[in-house]
Amino acid sequence: MQKLFFFLRSLIVVCLLATTTTALAANGTESVKAHYLPEETAARFGELNILHNNRICQMQTYAIYFTKKLYGTDTYQGLTAEQVLTGWIFWGEEWMNEPMLKVKDGEMKQKLMLRNYVSANTFLKHDNTVYTIGKYVKAYNKGNKDEFHKQVMSIDSKIQLLMNLRRGLSLKIFPYTAKDSTVWYAPTEDLPKAMDFKHQEFIQTVFTQLFDNAETQNYKQMDSIVGKMLRYQVANGGSSLPSAKQIDAERRCNSIPFAFIIFVVCTAMGAPTLLYTISRLGRQYWLKRNNDVRAGRKSRIDAAVTVASRLVMLVAFATLSYYIYLLKTVNATLPTTNTQDIMLLSAWATMLLSFVVGLRFRILLPLGFVVSAVMLGISIFTTTI
Repeated sequence: MQKLFFFLRSLIVVCLLATTTTALAANGTESVKAHYLPEETAARFGELNILHNNRICQMQTYAIYFTKKLYGTDTYQGLTAEQVLTGWIFWGEEWMNEPMLKVKDGEMKQKLMLRNYVSANTFLKHDNTVYTIGKYVKAYNKGNKDEFHKQVMSIDSKIQLLMNLRRGLSLKIFPYTAKDSTVWYAPTEDLPKAMDFKHQEFIQTVFTQLFDNAETQNYKQMDSIVGKMLRYQVANGGSSLPSAKQIDAERRCNSIPFAFIIFVVCTAMGAPTLLYTISRLGRQYWLKRNNDVRAGRKSRIDAAVTVASRLVMLVAFATLSYYIYLLKTVNATLPTTNTQDIMLLSAWATMLLSFVVGLRFRILLPLGFVVSAVMLGISIFTTTI
């Protein structure tokens, strides 16, 4: 009975720790001082398509990438990723003062006396004419690639992401198809002379209309304009647009943190089941060595832990399989392009192997939980999308 109590207590503690960590990551303590759109209006923007990482994806996906890149999570002070992205688009000057750039612990943080989260204006002085870490960026490009300068480049990549968005260069949301070839343009880019004047006028003026309505809080009109942008994309995107099935799969991946959920489950199951299994094997070894008649017997607790472990592993494996299927649908191929994808597939293979072989060698099942949790953790905390 004591072993069962220990197992359940360990399981509950790990789950609570994981839940608490998630809550702390998702909810800040400071209020947002910059303006932002209502969640419904921002979500409407998330339905637009955008050229990002050499593929056409939902603006929602880019917003999640953008927010994670800056802040480390896909929400900021209770705001959705779409609210953060559109906040930067329409009130960029105000958001430059928001402390949402995450600074990793290290030499740079100590030397420059930075907090855990700082604003972009921490590194831009005198109306953005002085870039305080510019000299370190130049040193890195000249070959000085020690840990300090690598940390500087991490911040610099976030600043460049912001600058590209504020210049409109990241917003490649306007497709133009000519001779069966589709090119996606940002509103501030030079447009081809062959493009119809009405199309050029729409691309070059639509954000002015959005800015005006954002300032006057005419969100209903903004929704209407975004609707026109969506229709423009459908009419001019040609074969470059993702299918309805791909869009649905992508939004499912964005709305449900499959990898994190499975990571929490594997972490919660791994340590308790591994410790319990080692304890049981040690006890069985001691009983056999002393020729005890209880050696080899399987108690009800052993049976319950075994069945529960196999059932949880089976559910986790099925969930991860579904997640990989969704990613395959989105990308039209198995996800194998980066560290995140490779770790997901490795965790999938580990789960399958530990479940099958674990039927014969019991200790492999809890080891499967532990190894899968490590791989999923690497996948989650690697820059995604």
